Amino acid sequence: MEAVTATAAQLSRIAAAFVWADLARARQAGIVASLRERGGRLVLLGELAENSAGVSGLSGSAEGLEWVILLRPFFTSDVQELLGPRDSLAGAHPAAT
Repeated sequence: MEAVTATAAQLSRIAAAFVWADLARARQAGIVASLRERGGRLVLLGELAENSAGVSGLSGSAEGLEWVILLRPFFTSDVQELLGPRDSLAGAHPAAT
């Protein structure tokens, strides 16, 4: 996760960061703050993120940053939707609706 934080620090704008972690770990690594400063969205992937969905839900905002958990299996269309306009993150996966 340090690589994501270091790369983000070099960019002035980020559309989205796909991170294999839960929200707590992304926050701890500085990814949440870095993305918020650059207008990006946080897409959480993997077992930690999926396991935290029962507590935090599948999408939301934290500290002024939009985030979503992308459940497996996911499809190209799911990723394309996350990179599109910010109308809603709720449609990121059929299970989220």
